[in-house]
Amino acid sequence: MGSKRVAELRSLGEVDSATKAGKPTVVMFYAPWCPHCRNTKPVLDKVAERLVNIEFKQIDASGIAEVRGPYGVTAYPTIKYFPPGDKSATPEDYTGGRTAADINTWAMQKLQASGWEPDNDWIGSFGQKSGVSSPARQGCRNLSPCLFYLNHPWGSS
Repeated sequence: MGSKRVAELRSLGEVDSATKAGKPTVVMFYAPWCPHCRNTKPVLDKVAERLVNIEFKQIDASGIAEVRGPYGVTAYPTIKYFPPGDKSATPEDYTGGRTAADINTWAMQKLQASGWEPDNDWIGSFGQKSGVSSPARQGCRNLSPCLFYLNHPWGSS
């Protein structure tokens, strides 16, 4: 069930490994019996398909009780952002709306605030780097249409 981009975790060890792997990561702690979780899962899937520079994971925290305490899960769904880099940093809770636009905007803000640059730079249609600044490249992956006007190297016509 769900997106190929939202991996299912099955233990505390898997959560620890996923959140300490060095990439920005969003984890949804859910309960399969929770109606809010069932409604949020397809929304998270949609966001994960668009935000390729963030890892998306989910775990049944109701069935794997050992993950609740270390990550402060007291309600379902609980969505947390784990920043890249310093893995001793406290994950940030998501407290916004449950639409794809809300979650997308929050995740993009967290990614940009961390100053993280993706390993695979955005490449233009001719195989050349676009010269577009990183925040603009990352912002273009949101759920809204995006259009860049770029100066071409041969001057104006």
